[in-house]
Amino acid sequence: MIAAERVERNGTAQSNRDAVRQCVQQQPGMTSAEIARVIGVDRHEGGRRVSDLVKAMQVKYGQRRLCTVRGTSMQTVWPSGFNHTGVMQCSCE
Repeated sequence: MIAAERVERNGTAQSNRDAVRQCVQQQPGMTSAEIARVIGVDRHEGGRRVSDLVKAMQVKYGQRRLCTVRGTSMQTVWPSGFNHTGVMQCSCE
């Protein structure tokens, strides 16, 4: 069994999707790396779960900004249906 199948089967992926969704609702405008730091997973897992939720239309990508974790320009993540203007800065600690 490959790792992707294992995390789906044992519920880890769904648990992480739920944590990402809750984080995005509470602190819209973070990057996937910032979300990963807040929920306590590595940035790759955070990015995968954000991508899952974008495909399911539960969250959406927004404008790019400097990520406080990576120091690079990254897309922000917003709840679906959230109408925003500009870039929201947030605390990730």
